Amino acid sequence: MAEPSTAGVVVAGVIGAGLMINGEAAVGALCGGCVYFIAHAELSIPSRIALSLVSVVMGYMAA
Repeated sequence: MAEPSTAGVVVAGVIGAGLMINGEAAVGALCGGCVYFIAHAELSIPSRIALSLVSVVMGYMAA
């Protein structure tokens, strides 16, 4: 019997991780991050990007 290749293990891991993601929560979190990015125009671009990413992650976790 053949040993599993690294590519096969990686593909199986990606498919397994893809099944665990809640699409509705991800879309809602992304929309919230976009609203945060647009609404806080007084901050610099790098700060807005970083805080938007934090907003997306926390929004997904809260959902």
